[in-house]
Amino acid sequence: MADASAWKVELEAEGDAWKAKQDAHAEQTSRHVDEIAELYTMAGEAPTGNPNSLDTARDCVTAGTGTAYTATFAPAFASLVNGIELKVRWHADSGENPTLNLNGLGAKAIVQPDGNAPAAAALKQNHTGQVIYNATLDKWVLVSNVPPILPSPLSVVAAKTTNYALQASDLADGVTIVPIDISSGDVDITELGLASMNGIVRYVITAWDGAGATHKARLLDDSDQEIWTGFAASDFITCVYDGTTRTILAEDVTAFGFITLDVDYNRSTSEGNLWPGSSSTLHENCGALFDYTTNYRIDLPFPCLIRLYGRVAKDDTQNAYFRVYDDGSNVLI
Repeated sequence: MADASAWKVELEAEGDAWKAKQDAHAEQTSRHVDEIAELYTMAGEAPTGNPNSLDTARDCVTAGTGTAYTATFAPAFASLVNGIELKVRWHADSGENPTLNLNGLGAKAIVQPDGNAPAAAALKQNHTGQVIYNATLDKWVLVSNVPPILPSPLSVVAAKTTNYALQASDLADGVTIVPIDISSGDVDITELGLASMNGIVRYVITAWDGAGATHKARLLDDSDQEIWTGFAASDFITCVYDGTTRTILAEDVTAFGFITLDVDYNRSTSEGNLWPGSSSTLHENCGALFDYTTNYRIDLPFPCLIRLYGRVAKDDTQNAYFRVYDDGSNVLI
């Protein structure tokens, strides 16, 4: 049998060597931590373990009021440091000169990049705002304000013999997509609630027969006067309005099997209207294929799928929406 004491001495020697290597590694790691902390300090940061300006895009839902928002993050910010970047979802529309109080560190004004306060109701309920703290200004600078996407589907219209419409709900919070199946018959489309609107609203109607075949369809006004006729399944139809005349433009597109009517509204009370020869007056039907007083009807004598969506600018103070009417102007949806 081998000498046990000799074996023990040899094992202890190996253990001491292993421990020495581990101690050297720990010492080196500690030096690296100190060097990183020194770099933070040289960069103007205090390595306290608390959130600082290197924490970006953290998000929460605000509380308080529309003029005095509060935001509570965990772990909490110990101080306001230049460059802190946050994402906050507004719990309520903003009022005049809104402020944001982060973790009880004091209410600071929310301003746009130009230094001006956002207009009342510019910060919409459920919209996500991205703000950056500017220590020189001692204010939160709003760099983006994004609306949510709110799908709003409608059910299939059952009646086929009367003039039923396709409509959606309130579009002011973002984008609404409305699919409806209609076997045949007329479709009345009425738009309401666009008074005093700023920005761009875009509505697209797409009809597809399912087989990609070429079909004909007509666009009629409320008096059954034909506005435009004879577009094929490969045509992309755009209606523009110059304040006097509606013009239908057609061009070839690659989306075979689709018939698209594309209507752009552009109304801006601050920058002027982009439609030639038109002005930005209240209730003006700029680009209005679907205006406030007239129901335009698309006669679809073939099975199709219609998709309708709208986009309302984030600074719009009015609601834009579609409604469903039967032949007697009764609201169905």
